[in-house]
Amino acid sequence: MLHLDDDWSLDLSQVTRAGYVQHRVGGDSLMRRLDLWQGELRHTIGWNGAAGGWIHDDGAYAFLELCSATAETLQTSAPGVSLTWGGSMAVSDWRCF
Repeated sequence: MLHLDDDWSLDLSQVTRAGYVQHRVGGDSLMRRLDLWQGELRHTIGWNGAAGGWIHDDGAYAFLELCSATAETLQTSAPGVSLTWGGSMAVSDWRCF
């Protein structure tokens, strides 16, 4: 069972899809996210911080350790689920004017 404060909890055996996303935002920020899908319901765990300073951020390491532990647990609790890298929603075309 995965709990995120009082927001939500999720039995990992009910995960139907999983995806890890990492984006550089605004040139100096990094966003990392683990999406766990339960049918059509998405549960998200994320970390945001400085792109250049994440290596010194204990929270960044805690997030990556949580992602690793979750992926390992999914292997046994939801063996048919694969973890994808990259966005879980398609983006067709982005333009800035």
